Amino acid sequence: MLSFFVVHLRWDDVGPEQYEELCRALPDGTRRPAGCLLRQRRRQGRAVLGTEVWIDGPHADRFLTGLPDLLGHAGMGQPQTVSFAVPACFAVGYGVSPAQIRESAMAAAPVLPTPRAPQEMPAPSVLAGASPG
Repeated sequence: MLSFFVVHLRWDDVGPEQYEELCRALPDGTRRPAGCLLRQRRRQGRAVLGTEVWIDGPHADRFLTGLPDLLGHAGMGQPQTVSFAVPACFAVGYGVSPAQIRESAMAAAPVLPTPRAPQEMPAPSVLAGASPG
């Protein structure tokens, strides 16, 4: 099943100046990057909580990989993150049709594992858990 990705972020001990830097580095509204369906953040005491919704896994991964470069000057460090996939049928709530999710997923080349040669496979008795003997 095709899906889009939700990423929750949390930075602790963030001052007002750092929060302003974060807002400049991670724009919301119409200035969001391509593939970002939603970007929200809020202050909760000295913590900043963010939610990002991305059209697919590769977009979300690129965002998380590039985050240190985007926020390096703010001195905030890496956030705590939690991400999860949501079925594409729910994408309509973010203004995206499931077909757009499908198109995005089809644009990325699938990763296919290389088959093992027979000599690399464990013996059948090891696979079954039987002791040699």
